[in-house]
Amino acid sequence: MKHEAEKFTPEQELEAWGAWKEICFVDGCPPAQTAYLRRRLLHKMHRELRGYAAYHDRKGLLCDDELVIEFDLYMAYKDGLTDPKESMPRRNFTQYKDRLWQQMEDSQDPPMQVLNGKLLGPKGMIRDVLRVVLRKHYDLRPESKLGEEMQAGKRFLHRALNLQDRISTEAGQEGSWETLLEADQADPALRSETLQKELQLALEAVLADFEDSHCLLLYANLQQVSLADEAVCEALDCAKSTCYNLFEQAKDKLQVWRRENPRAGGQCDFELFELLTTLLKKRLQDSDQAKIRSFALI
Repeated sequence: MKHEAEKFTPEQELEAWGAWKEICFVDGCPPAQTAYLRRRLLHKMHRELRGYAAYHDRKGLLCDDELVIEFDLYMAYKDGLTDPKESMPRRNFTQYKDRLWQQMEDSQDPPMQVLNGKLLGPKGMIRDVLRVVLRKHYDLRPESKLGEEMQAGKRFLHRALNLQDRISTEAGQEGSWETLLEADQADPALRSETLQKELQLALEAVLADFEDSHCLLLYANLQQVSLADEAVCEALDCAKSTCYNLFEQAKDKLQVWRRENPRAGGQCDFELFELLTTLLKKRLQDSDQAKIRSFALI
């Protein structure tokens, strides 16, 4: 018989997150608190993953334990633990958590409302965790299926192959990915780095033709800031309708470039997203207009 999950009061929820703040590992918290934290995290992560068609047959997806581990790893990075071989205890690195708890203290909103928004909300840290998970473990690409399952235009998750998996190439070679890569004297990391650099140069070239206003609106959209937001209109000193028109111009121009640029077409959406966000932010920071530079701090 399946037992109903224990319901926590806001005070108990805050205690559970407080335990996580001190221990730094979801599965290291007391059992009841661990169960609550896992339930909250996994519910959010599974809900986001449902946007991809392959989720529904769950083939090759990360298990719940792996998703929780990825969350802990990303939070360690945000807390300042950049070297996995660091000898100091994990609990010595809490810079993100300390900042979050300070925001909770400074806010007039209930603590759990602030924490939920910062961690699990539409713009919360959990979205960054999932972005890393998708980039790290999956190849995300459009795919059409025939017959009753045909869903043209939907994006499917494809679990990255293990280097030990055996494959056959079109040239008739057989062996593991690792063996074939070595035989071909290929360096996947170097090749990936080269493609990333080429894409960056191509993006920088197209953004050079954009006005600062176009870059700001694209950046706002990528950061999920409404184009009708007061901060956007104030930074550009224009009405909401003008912001929308300028954004459509920039979006159309970027889409045309992406269709015509083979490097962008073959790039994972999330890698392109991160690179474009970085370049747009730098463009805003380098603007000669103070209001636009200030917007880059959002």
